Amino acid sequence: MIRWVVVALVSAAGFAPSVTAQSADGPDLDRLEAAIDSGRVEGVIVALDAWIAAADGANAEDRGRAGYLRARLLSHVDSARAAFAGVALDGRSTYGARAWLRLAQMDISLGESLRALSDLERLRADYPAGAAAARSWYWTARAWEQSGDLERACESYTQAITQGRSVQDAPAVERALDASRACAPGGLRFSLQVGAFSRRSSAEVEQATLSEFGYPARVHSEDGLHKVRVGRFANAEAARSLERRLRASGFSVAIVAAES
Repeated sequence: MIRWVVVALVSAAGFAPSVTAQSADGPDLDRLEAAIDSGRVEGVIVALDAWIAAADGANAEDRGRAGYLRARLLSHVDSARAAFAGVALDGRSTYGARAWLRLAQMDISLGESLRALSDLERLRADYPAGAAAARSWYWTARAWEQSGDLERACESYTQAITQGRSVQDAPAVERALDASRACAPGGLRFSLQVGAFSRRSSAEVEQATLSEFGYPARVHSEDGLHKVRVGRFANAEAARSLERRLRASGFSVAIVAAES
């Protein structure tokens, strides 16, 4: 019975009727992936569920691929993270590397830069070679930049260029080169200022509070004031994500030109 339900759903999405729950070979996954890439997703998640249920004899690479494709279809953030994490932690297919990369990209989009960095470190530890490991350096740079650590971001962009060239990934190299232009010396830098105090001891209390929340802060003294600042950014827009997180944590924040 399930075979015919899946055939009907897959046919409605534009597939050939040969894609069934009882077929666990590569070409069927090829068709399902092509449908996802083209945006024709109606019935695809049911087809993948049936494929997975009937794929006890499939190799680990195909099972990892099926799980990864299914995770791509989930719109709820927590569900998608759990599905990608399942593929990433399984570790028996090359799709684990792609899953770690997706998790990091999701975390960056959510402003969770530290979690993204952890995902990317795990990717490189589990899958040290290949295109995903090379691409991970670009997203590592993005995460450092989002957290306000421009120095580490620039170091990671350099790694992204080097690693992209090593795997002959020209688009990735070009993307990293373009992003790394913000690292050129002499450019205007921005910081998030959380307070300005006449007494340094008051500034240090605010600095310690920020550190407890996980925000590395510093005290910059000038013109008789002790200014508590977080991060260095290549442009004001890059600071927006961290600004929102600080405001959500109850801090008053202003984007200012960083001290040299």
